[in-house]
Amino acid sequence: MNLEQIKTFLTVYRSGSFQKAAELLFIPQPTVSHRIHQLEKQVGKPLIIRRKSGNLLTTEGKAFYPYALQLLEVLEQGQIAIDKAAKHEEVRLEIGCTNSLSNPFLYDILQGFTSHFPHMHIKVHSFSTTEIIHAIRMGTFNIGLSRYAIDDTELSFRMLDSEHVTFIVSRKHPWAGKRSVTLEEVAQHPLIVYQEGKQYRETIEFVFNQRNLVYQVKYEMHNLELIKQMVGGSHVATLFAPSYMGNELAGGQLVAIPIQGRPFPMRQTFLVYNKAKLTAADKLFHDHVLTMKMPG
Repeated sequence: MNLEQIKTFLTVYRSGSFQKAAELLFIPQPTVSHRIHQLEKQVGKPLIIRRKSGNLLTTEGKAFYPYALQLLEVLEQGQIAIDKAAKHEEVRLEIGCTNSLSNPFLYDILQGFTSHFPHMHIKVHSFSTTEIIHAIRMGTFNIGLSRYAIDDTELSFRMLDSEHVTFIVSRKHPWAGKRSVTLEEVAQHPLIVYQEGKQYRETIEFVFNQRNLVYQVKYEMHNLELIKQMVGGSHVATLFAPSYMGNELAGGQLVAIPIQGRPFPMRQTFLVYNKAKLTAADKLFHDHVLTMKMPG
């Protein structure tokens, strides 16, 4: 299935005849027939009913038509991006991402993406999820990664990953060898948490309050890199999904200990985008993310 076949299928339907389609596409009529035949062969069903009074779509053709429109747009945009890349012309991509997802989640995605599209110019906007959703809705950029999804008629959300919240400590911590901890033990341990007013902090507080537990706040901050350093260099602990601490966990500096009963809601990662406004570069990134094995 290729760009010429899709374009020919749509032109035959819109013009009503193979001959008119040939004239509109500036190709011989047998070429039109060959393209339609090859397309029907690939999909395994007839798509067009040939009639002297005007061609009609089969039931399968009608079902295929809206997807053909989308395919044509994607293929044309993709071809533009490829042509620019081949000419070493700059193709720009803008992405929104929260700080917590930048490393290693977005890093791993971009490593694979840029290996396929080395001439792509990429700009990453670092905002909170709320700000990312607002920016995409306003058209500042069209695609990004978020920590939650909302009901929005203009935006699409595709879940990429889902993780349990764990108890994160230094490898030198006395509890580093534990197979699990209870929520009661967590509540009695000094913690680094996000500042008040952050959704993640509110979620943590809600769970502790439900269990009638008072937890110990040693530090409050909204700088993930500093939190990692503080946990790695002391006996203080924190509560995060493992992907937040991916490199540090992989390198052995930090240890993620499961919490018995998994009391906290799972931390999810979504690809969020405005489908109606996606550029060729956006679509290439969209397709890459949805087909790759997620890191973490």
